[in-house]
Amino acid sequence: MPLFFVLAINDNEVPRRGEANERCDASGGCNEAGRGQKPRARAADERHWLSSSEEERGASRKGALVSRPTMNMMMCGLLLVLPLALLLSVLGRWALVQTVRSCWMLPSTWLPREALEAIESEAWEKWEDENQLPPVIPASPIPLLLPQHRPEDVDLSRPLLMKGLFDELELGRPDRKLSLDGLSRPPLAELKIDYFTDARRANTVPDAVAPLADIVKNITSGGPQKFGTQWIVEKFPELVAEIALPRVREIFGDRFRPEHCVKPLGGILPALTTVPVFMASGGRKEPATISTTATTKTRPRTDLHCEPIGNVVAQLSGRKRWTLVSPQHYKLLRPAVAPDGRAYFFSRLDPLDPAALSGVPRYEVITERGDGLWVPPWTWHRVDYVEDEVALSASLFHFRPTEFVRNNPLFSGLLVPNLIKELLGVKTQ
Repeated sequence: MPLFFVLAINDNEVPRRGEANERCDASGGCNEAGRGQKPRARAADERHWLSSSEEERGASRKGALVSRPTMNMMMCGLLLVLPLALLLSVLGRWALVQTVRSCWMLPSTWLPREALEAIESEAWEKWEDENQLPPVIPASPIPLLLPQHRPEDVDLSRPLLMKGLFDELELGRPDRKLSLDGLSRPPLAELKIDYFTDARRANTVPDAVAPLADIVKNITSGGPQKFGTQWIVEKFPELVAEIALPRVREIFGDRFRPEHCVKPLGGILPALTTVPVFMASGGRKEPATISTTATTKTRPRTDLHCEPIGNVVAQLSGRKRWTLVSPQHYKLLRPAVAPDGRAYFFSRLDPLDPAALSGVPRYEVITERGDGLWVPPWTWHRVDYVEDEVALSASLFHFRPTEFVRNNPLFSGLLVPNLIKELLGVKTQ
């Protein structure tokens, strides 16, 4: 488009023969000698022009007449060819499928699933064939932040394990509400929340509702239930102070006040910060003599996915095993937009295949009680609950516009329809 405007302007500004004289005559202030050249020189120019062949003059006039339409045709062709070229590329077709899934508002049974899945599979297979990485890559050590380190030295462009971020005296306070005991006492005990009845299965949407105290009791007894809900802190926004300690605010900024957790305009707009609370048990270790089915061999987990927000994880009890992958390696993960219409991408790799991520650059880390973990926007992460452990954590979800676009511009654009759904409350958990 800029090229077209430049050429069009140049075409208008080149005077044709006699044009300068006509302008001068119209102004009424030019004489024969004042029209930009002496009379003799001008006469020579006239003779030169008259001596030109008809063919040369015709070609000159033809070029002047068709230059602008030609450029218009070129630009129209370019506007048609670029989308076509994009759709002919594997990445372009994959992106089109994600756009269709995000924008689909008709009944899900009308969605052409087989055709869309065929296009996705083609892209995934091509990306895997183009992969030049070794088949087995050891996990990299995750960057550490220790209590003696200064907050200004923190690099937030990568995941970060913050050891001892929460003091044991703080976590052991008897009046804490975000604790195993606190969740079982009033006023939180009576809250009814959504939860997963069996987190060992691959599911993304909670399938049951019950009082919080009942769910906690089942989980602490070794049950496969899991919950991840922001309703607790939405109902009691003052509880964010139990997570956003001074050290957290020094590192990540003053983003986590109680007023930041309240939806403005009477709940029409989303809150600046959301604080989901997660809890599940890794289950009890079965003796080797007991036969187990495929379901009982697996443990509660959260499968590999990435989100457009920054996440400060506070490990309040127990332990969790994390696998983290940089946004740049998305082509190795069989990515797809969220199947439930919410604002995230998930991986179609087999979650039960232990070697699925063996050839992907990654971090592997276990968070323990009192640790913090920083998960930058669009960082892929999977969570596995450790056996014989009841894990309770809370996350400070907050939007960071610069990292949202910079870390994965493609996903940022493709997720806009689902972001709008979440903003409007059409698709939320």
